[in-house]
Amino acid sequence: MFLPDYLMKGLTNTKIGNTPIVLSSQNLYAPASQNNNKNFITHPEFIFSILFLVIVMLSFSNNHLIQKFISNFDGFLFFVTGLLGILILFMWFGTDHIMCRNNYNLLWAWPFHTIAAFCINRVKERKFIIEIYFKVAMLINILLLLSWFFLPQHLNISVIPVIMLLIFRSGIRLRA
Repeated sequence: MFLPDYLMKGLTNTKIGNTPIVLSSQNLYAPASQNNNKNFITHPEFIFSILFLVIVMLSFSNNHLIQKFISNFDGFLFFVTGLLGILILFMWFGTDHIMCRNNYNLLWAWPFHTIAAFCINRVKERKFIIEIYFKVAMLINILLLLSWFFLPQHLNISVIPVIMLLIFRSGIRLRA
């Protein structure tokens, strides 16, 4: 899947007559050893978990400014996950990247979230459709978490707090 590796293997095995094209090879850049003792604060699981906890705590506040922030955050959260879903769909259907096909991240990053992000604060207009959308989104995300270890594709564990945040905010949107 990576062109320089394939090119190197192809050229090393190619001969003109009995003479190989590549007589010798030299590694110009040796990558530095990776340090796996990173600070846990920089791990995505930690950052997304903190974000989840902060948003959950702020959701129960009665302060008008905090509720306005949370409402805007909902729009941002659903819009960004929707854009991610659009990107995944584009990589699946619009390009020829084999590794992007059948991506199960579309189970939580729906492209329709971009549309839902603009309908979040419209309480009176089409409220029934918005309620159905958030019920379905919440149900599918709950089923995704319950079937996490049984999926054919192993999803990154760092997105679990994001999925939990989508479930929580969808449930809050149902009560609003």
